[in-house]
Amino acid sequence: MPELPEVETIAAGVHARVHGARILRVWTSDKPQSFKTPADEVVRALAGSRITSVRRVGKTIVMTVERKKS
Repeated sequence: MPELPEVETIAAGVHARVHGARILRVWTSDKPQSFKTPADEVVRALAGSRITSVRRVGKTIVMTVERKKS
């Protein structure tokens, strides 16, 4: 299990690389997923969205996205 400083470093690196990028496509496997929302709805919601930030919350890396205008 990584330590908090390692997770912070990774989150900062990912943020620097993908901040402002647009999500063009989303792929989910055919394996069972732990999504609370059906996978096809997740794909529709994320495709076309822009990544606004990447940050650490505990030992989890969280991406914030701005959804496309419909």
